[in-house]
Amino acid sequence: MSNIRIGLNKFKTYTELQQYTKNLVNNILSYNSVLNKDDEYFLFFSELLKRHPYYEEIKGCGIKQFITFKNFNNAIAIKVRRIDNSEDVFSWSKITKKYPKDNTRTNLNHACRLAIAKQIY
Repeated sequence: MSNIRIGLNKFKTYTELQQYTKNLVNNILSYNSVLNKDDEYFLFFSELLKRHPYYEEIKGCGIKQFITFKNFNNAIAIKVRRIDNSEDVFSWSKITKKYPKDNTRTNLNHACRLAIAKQIY
């Protein structure tokens, strides 16, 4: 059994982490929420994001806010607004699972998403 710590929260399984995060995104934050550094869940999402294989790239010069929005699938997604006001989107659902190690396909998918991100978000 795993012990997964995200910020001040501890989860026994990845499923428990995913359900907790899904509840936050869909029921507590909802569409068009903005989390600033002094908000209750900012630390949780900051620590969760560290699990992302492209964390340094997404973090950039520093995170100012997390913003929820409806993506092209009409699901609630999260983007990061950096200190310089640039933005990037990340998948909260992928980083609540055991994240696969980088491989060629993952890198290609990421590159393709980056190439079109500003056109669709």
